[in-house]
Amino acid sequence: MKHYDVKKIANTIIYFIDNNVKSLGITKLMKLFFYADKYHLEKYGKPIFNHTYTKLPRGPVPTWLYSIIRTAISGASDFDFQSEVEVFNKYIGVQEKNDGEFTRIEFIKKQQFDQKFFSKSQINILNQIINEFKNITATDISEKSHNTKAWRSVEANQQIPYSSMIDNPEISEYINFVQAEKTSFSKNFQKYKLEKAS
Repeated sequence: MKHYDVKKIANTIIYFIDNNVKSLGITKLMKLFFYADKYHLEKYGKPIFNHTYTKLPRGPVPTWLYSIIRTAISGASDFDFQSEVEVFNKYIGVQEKNDGEFTRIEFIKKQQFDQKFFSKSQINILNQIINEFKNITATDISEKSHNTKAWRSVEANQQIPYSSMIDNPEISEYINFVQAEKTSFSKNFQKYKLEKAS
């Protein structure tokens, strides 16, 4: 499993809490991360979080972050990314609240926001999505995500390629090229290491 920057992810949630983002349950949070990566890709050519997104019924979901949060809620200790969950739990408390009709997730910050994990461009994009989505409901942001090229480009439960998160075809083509180059380099490097070892 690919490892992500847990502290950066947790500090993003703290930033949303500090900026009074409304209806900040798990569904809306997943979409905020999606739009943050989408907007940063479109403007700067690379994502903020490097998440792998999956098409699920309520919209694109950063699979690893979803797993971290679900594991934090359950309190399970038999999993292959326990250390990441432990780090996450130092920054963010996660609990389920039942309001009689629905069970919802609530996030509680345990530390102050630390800007050192973010570039200026990343903070700019986080501010952009806060301004755009601060008062929107989880249902509305979910429905909005269904109108994106990313959502329409794959079947249910499939991974969403970065190139389909970008509406500009020229940038999308560039991202495809960069991804192909990275894959090719990685394969050649592995082959080189094997040859060197034998």
